[in-house]
Amino acid sequence: MHLVDITISTPPYPFLLVASDGIFGEISDLEAVCAVADMHFHSGLDAQSCAEKLVHEMAKLEDSDNVSCIVVLLEPGINV
Repeated sequence: MHLVDITISTPPYPFLLVASDGIFGEISDLEAVCAVADMHFHSGLDAQSCAEKLVHEMAKLEDSDNVSCIVVLLEPGINV
């Protein structure tokens, strides 16, 4: 299991990203978190759309294998 706690100070980004090594083996934890944050908070995508887009983008890579993820949006103020 790969567990990382990344804090992005402002604004708070309350979501969980669970992903396979097909994602975390290709890009850094911070890159993955920032990609999802950008998709949701700047582009307005919902959790399912963020997950699908991240998987789609990672599947384009030549060495992609076992690419899957789950994005869970949390209510602001919830501590995980």
